[in-house]
Amino acid sequence: MGRSRWRSKGQRKTSNRKRQNVLKAMVTIDSVTPECPGMRRDGLDGFVYMALKRLDTLVAEMRKSVSLPGDHTADSAVKRYLMYLSMLVDIALADIAMSAVHGNDVAVEIKQRMLVEYAAKAEYYNTHSDYALYMTTIGEAESVLKKARVGGYDAETVKRLEDELEEKRRDFAHVAKVTKPKFDAIMRELTGRDLGRNDEYVWLYSAPSALMHGDPEGMRQMFEADENGMIQGKIKLDNAHLNALMVDAGSNALTFCKAFINRFHSNNGILVAQLKELERTFKALALKHDDGREPEVLDAIRAELESGD
Repeated sequence: MGRSRWRSKGQRKTSNRKRQNVLKAMVTIDSVTPECPGMRRDGLDGFVYMALKRLDTLVAEMRKSVSLPGDHTADSAVKRYLMYLSMLVDIALADIAMSAVHGNDVAVEIKQRMLVEYAAKAEYYNTHSDYALYMTTIGEAESVLKKARVGGYDAETVKRLEDELEEKRRDFAHVAKVTKPKFDAIMRELTGRDLGRNDEYVWLYSAPSALMHGDPEGMRQMFEADENGMIQGKIKLDNAHLNALMVDAGSNALTFCKAFINRFHSNNGILVAQLKELERTFKALALKHDDGREPEVLDAIRAELESGD
C-alpha cells in the first residue's frame, strides 16, 4: 500500500445482493471499453474494470457466511471493525468505478483517499488488537458523547451516554490508557518511514483531502491557465492518469482484503489463492499503466512478478 509502492508523488451476501448499477464491458477484437447504463467511456482500460469486478466478487465472498462473536475481546473487536470496513470498501470501490465511467474524474481522486484510509486502518487494527478493543468500546463511547454534548442533546440523553462511557471505562480498564496515534503516525508505521519522511501519507491521504474539504490548496489541482493567462476550471483527468488511479484503487482495496482474510479466512485455500492471483493481476496492471510511477517502483514490481513472489 502507498504511493511509493505504486505511484510517485505526482497518487451483503452474494446470494441475495443486488447492485443498482452494474458495470459492463463492450469487447471488440482489440479492446475492452467499460460502460454502464446510459454511459460508456472510451480511453479507459476495460481490463482494469474486469479485474475490479473480480475484486468486487472477492469482497462479497470473503464476507459471506461470516458470523461475528458477541463477546468483547481484542480479537472480536478487530473482527467487528473489519466487517464494518468491508462494507465501506465495497461501497467505495463500486462508486469509484462508476465515477470514472461517468466522467467524475476528480471524485476518483477523492474516493481513492477513502480506500487508502480503510486499508491503513484495517492493517493497523489487525496488528494492534488492544487498540481495536479500545477504539470500539471506550473510544466509540467518547466520540458519541462528544457529539451529543456539542450537538445540543437533552440533559437526560447526555447523562445516559456519560454513564455508558464510565461503564465501558470500568469494563475495559486494561485498555483505557491505549495511545491514539494520528493517522500520519499510522501510515508511517505501516510503510516504515522515518520521522523526516512520510510521502505515502502526504500524497495518498493529505493532498486529496484538500479537495474533499474544499481547502484553497485544491485550486492548484482544479485550475489551469490558458495561453492568455486566464484561469479555467478542470475536472477531467488524462486517461493515462485515470487508468493508473483505478489500478491504485484496486491495489489499496486488496490491501484491505489481505487484512480481512488473514483475520477471518487464513485457512481458506480458495480465498487465499484468489487474493494472490488478484495481487499479481494488479501488479501487472501497474506496469501497464505506469503514469506517475517511479522507475525503481516499476523495477521492483517486475522483479516480484518474475520471481513469482
